[in-house]
Amino acid sequence: MACYELANGYVLTGEEIERCAEQWEDGNWEGPLVTLRADRPCLSTEPSIRLSFKCPKSGADMIARAAEASGIKKSEFIRDAALEKAARVLTECRLDIPWPKGDIDYKQIVRDGKRECYESLA
Repeated sequence: MACYELANGYVLTGEEIERCAEQWEDGNWEGPLVTLRADRPCLSTEPSIRLSFKCPKSGADMIARAAEASGIKKSEFIRDAALEKAARVLTECRLDIPWPKGDIDYKQIVRDGKRECYESLA
């Protein structure tokens, strides 16, 4: 059977997993239970909202190549680009709309024109 090395260096065998699963299913499990967060890490201290959109395949391919060239994931690349564009539009239009409150300094994104200020949140 397979063996799995855990982060603490312990090597867990397939037999151990099967034995523990059998004990759990029989109601005889005496081992500890640990609550694990099975989610992605938080982007900031404020709540996150999921956004989705469609774009032409050629655009998706270009985004994927640009993200890879930048050494980041597509979602991070798209998020950074959207935030930078939104901040630039609001600045250029000089709208009398208050800047969103939260962890991100949107005006700094426009001043820098780069993603460094957003990276500081990670």
